[in-house]
Amino acid sequence: MVVKQTHGKDRIIPISKKILKFIQDRYNTETKYLIEMDGKPVSYRQYIDKIWNPIMEQLNMNHTPHECRHTRKFNVSKCWCRRTYT
Repeated sequence: MVVKQTHGKDRIIPISKKILKFIQDRYNTETKYLIEMDGKPVSYRQYIDKIWNPIMEQLNMNHTPHECRHTRKFNVSKCWCRRTYT
């Protein structure tokens, strides 16, 4: 899990074991953000234009990052997983 600060509060973000290795490979203690361009955080628009859409084109797919969030939520609710609140 990762702790993310939002509006002055820390919250836990669950990370699936299936993608943990990818996150760990990208993680760099020398930078502040997981995804950066020229040392600056990547905006949603930049992520879509420079990262997401090229990958979708390579895979000949048409999805949005938000669809991934809904898929995860559905799969978690389907298996009756409990949410963790702190």
